[in-house]
Amino acid sequence: MIRFIFTLLLVPFLSYSQSTQRWKKGDLENLKIYTQLDIALQNPEKVEILDLGGQSLLKIPDEIYKFKNLRVLLFGWRPKKDLDSADHKLAKNTGGGYLHLDRNKGTVIDYNYIEVITPELLALEKLEYLELNYNLLKTLPIELANMKNLKQISLYGNRNIYINHEIVDKLEVLMPNCQFLTAKNIIEKRKEKDKE
Repeated sequence: MIRFIFTLLLVPFLSYSQSTQRWKKGDLENLKIYTQLDIALQNPEKVEILDLGGQSLLKIPDEIYKFKNLRVLLFGWRPKKDLDSADHKLAKNTGGGYLHLDRNKGTVIDYNYIEVITPELLALEKLEYLELNYNLLKTLPIELANMKNLKQISLYGNRNIYINHEIVDKLEVLMPNCQFLTAKNIIEKRKEKDKE
C-alpha cells in the first residue's frame, strides 16, 4: 500500500519529465516551441511544436487544424516558475481525485480543463506526440487510431481515463507503434519490475 501511495505522489513529477523528455530528441530538439496561440497563428505552416499547457483552456482551440505541420502538441499541466520550492506542498485535489501540489496554498501548478478531443485535432496528420496530462478527458475517440504518425500519447492525471482504462486498452491494440503514458501503465510496470 505504501508503494502505491508513493507512486501516486510521484506520478505528476514523473509524467511531466517523461512526456517532455521523450519528444525533445532527434530532429525535434532544436525546433522553436510556440507557447502563444495568437503568435503561432501568424505563420501556422511553420509551427511544428505547440505548447499550450497550463493555460486554463476549457477546450482544444478550433484553429488547431491550421497547423498542418504540427508534430508535437502539448496541453498538459505546467509548474509555475515564480514560486519558491518552500511553497510546494502535497495535497488532495478533491476535484480531480489525485494527489498533487497544493492549489490552495499559492497555486503551484497551472492546468487546462479539456474534456474532449475534437475532430480538428484528429486532422493533424503529422502529429507525433500528444500530451494531455491532468485535463478532464472523459473518453478517447477511436479515430485516434487513424493518426499513423503518433508515437506517444500522454494521459497522466485524467481521472476518467484512469478509472475506465479500457478506453486506452482498446486503442493500444489498434496503435501498436504508439506508447500510451498513463498512471495505470506506470503502476503495472512497477509491479512487473518488483516481481523480477
